[in-house]
Amino acid sequence: MCQLYIYTAADFEIRTSEETGLDRIEFEQDKVLRYFIIYNLVFLIYISVHVYFTNYYAQSSTIVNWYFSGQELIGCGCTCWRGFLNAFTKSLGTITVSSLIMTPLYIFIIFMEYLDEKSRRENPSELLQCIIKCFKCCLKCFAKIVNYLNKTLLTAQQIFNRNWWNSSHVVIDVIVSDVIMTSLINGVTFFIIFLSKVVVSGICAFLFCIWVDRTQAGTAGYLISAFAVFFISYIVSSFILSAYSNVIDIVFVCFQSEKAIPNYTASTSAEELNKTIEEMKEARLTENSKVAAAGPDENELEG
Repeated sequence: MCQLYIYTAADFEIRTSEETGLDRIEFEQDKVLRYFIIYNLVFLIYISVHVYFTNYYAQSSTIVNWYFSGQELIGCGCTCWRGFLNAFTKSLGTITVSSLIMTPLYIFIIFMEYLDEKSRRENPSELLQCIIKCFKCCLKCFAKIVNYLNKTLLTAQQIFNRNWWNSSHVVIDVIVSDVIMTSLINGVTFFIIFLSKVVVSGICAFLFCIWVDRTQAGTAGYLISAFAVFFISYIVSSFILSAYSNVIDIVFVCFQSEKAIPNYTASTSAEELNKTIEEMKEARLTENSKVAAAGPDENELEG
């Protein structure tokens, strides 16, 4: 509404189009109004990122409370509402700093999209378009990495009860130190979530085809309609399954943070998981020691 008010606050003229002969209103913004429009666009991006991080913080508060309380609680109870309250009272600065970090990245991505569109219209050079697309790809990958680190920082801030700067050191010590495990968890999570989206969308499209075939509603064919159902189902399932992806990330951060706390075990399942990992390491070391004690193989000696 502010954007619409600023846009229509400028002087306007009624001009007649030479092609259609219809009258249209054209607004002429001065420099101040243009700056206000740009400011509102930047603020829209910032407040969207801030709301997203606030929701993630409230969800993280529920999972952290469940994980470090012996996993005795069932459901969120009032934990999610307490998470929103803490987000606006206790951790408002941390969420604000994380949002301010992500806002310029999204602005650069929008600018690169505008640059790509402009280059295709005015300078259709394949080399220039390839360079711009490479910059867009690198910028989007970097934005995803920074977004993941910011979400991890919000979870670590609740676990260790530290400010943004100290929580960033915790993220480096806890998460970045085990890059292989973090990459593996993210890769498996992405594959499972993507496969779930495709399966859910495919089932919805298949049921739609069965319904159309039985009711004979698609007299002119229903291939395009089935594709539309698949596309809409994919979008809806993406919003729903993103919550499961966040839960996996939060539990992984809790598990990694628990290992960083000396002589502490959050729950029985976490203790069993640690025990299983230690047994796997001991079995591996025992197997290596047996191979070393047996010496080289006779075939290798003859060779």
